[in-house]
Amino acid sequence: MKIRCNSLLFVLVALLITVGCAHNKTIEGFNANEWFEMGRQASIDNRLDKALDAFNKAIELDPKVAKAYVSRGRTYYYLGNYNQAIADYNKIIELDPKDAEAYINRGHTYYHLGNCNQAIADYSKVIELDPEDIETYVNRGRTYYYLGNYKQAIADYDKVIELNPKDAEAYVSRGTCL
Repeated sequence: MKIRCNSLLFVLVALLITVGCAHNKTIEGFNANEWFEMGRQASIDNRLDKALDAFNKAIELDPKVAKAYVSRGRTYYYLGNYNQAIADYNKIIELDPKDAEAYINRGHTYYHLGNCNQAIADYSKVIELDPEDIETYVNRGRTYYYLGNYKQAIADYDKVIELNPKDAEAYVSRGTCL
């Protein structure tokens, strides 16, 4: 019986050590959070290649950290790598289907690519998640306007005005649809 307990104890200790090491993984001495912070700072400093490298390392160390995908997606977007940005936003949505920021960013990217229907779908998802997100109504209204769907654009601008009656831009944008 004593041998079994010692063996079981050995296995448990080995498992705890393995799990502990998994959380302390590093690349070049930095963990995932440190790489993320370095990437964030590089992005602020407009050193996008350095930011991308740091976000890649953060994701390599912890593939489930959504904030690194958001930041890497934005970096890809600013570098003009729109399909890679969309792939990162898709990953965020896979990790957290209620992450409104991922839908917003993906919607902007689709709009930039000229895929207005997908942009509208993403903006609509954000509005479903947060019915008072004024900026998303504006973005969706602009997209409807771009497609020539003035009735839907006006409805979105009306919603902006309802949520914020002092939003002068919404009145001007609505007026261009008439």
